[in-house]
Amino acid sequence: FTDTIYKVEAPDELGEINGSEVLMRYSENNFSSVIGYKGDYSIVTFGFPFETILGEKNRILLMKSVLNYLGVR
Repeated sequence: FTDTIYKVEAPDELGEINGSEVLMRYSENNFSSVIGYKGDYSIVTFGFPFETILGEKNRILLMKSVLNYLGVR
């Protein structure tokens, strides 16, 4: 924990259902951490708070990947 970020002690594991897919996994245990779905609507869900991603460049790269997955141009 610092003044600018907090420690996520228990991030959620997410499961895919009804056509959704695993987009990312936690490296330490291979549990799914980000799930995406594209259909009548599209969504990307994280098992951890987005603001806990360290480094502005990393957050920007991940958000660009999310927008690309969702088909946002």
